[in-house]
Amino acid sequence: MNTIPAERSNREFWLAHVKAWRASGLKKQDYCDANDLKVSAMSYWCRIDVEPKSVTPLTLIPLNQSSVRGNIAVTVNWLALLRVV
Repeated sequence: MNTIPAERSNREFWLAHVKAWRASGLKKQDYCDANDLKVSAMSYWCRIDVEPKSVTPLTLIPLNQSSVRGNIAVTVNWLALLRVV
């Protein structure tokens, strides 16, 4: 039977620790040791708490390429989504 205290299975509990760990500057192992937490659980919640840092919008750019070989002309038109950073 699983006897994990209720507060340790609580999302807010873990996300608060993730935030505190990131602000602490400590290695994850050191933070977990100091707070009696399992590193594997902390790693799980770190993956859950992935916040997009900044979202750069995609830009739609038309691309055209023409080629002439002998008496045959081919033009290829397509659209590309590019992330401009």
